Amino acid sequence: MQVSKEIHKLCPSESVWQRSFHDRVVRNAAEYAKIQDYIETNPARWREDCFYTENG
Repeated sequence: MQVSKEIHKLCPSESVWQRSFHDRVVRNAAEYAKIQDYIETNPARWREDCFYTENG
């Protein structure tokens, strides 16, 4: 919280944090493997996403 206050003092109109972002603790190798698989295979599923457009 202190970091946010200091940044706001220096740049009151700037937002430096990503909205709705949540850290997650990876607790074991199986969970890590699942996350790694998601990251590696996600680009191949972009065209299936309802928000995907050819022009970005």
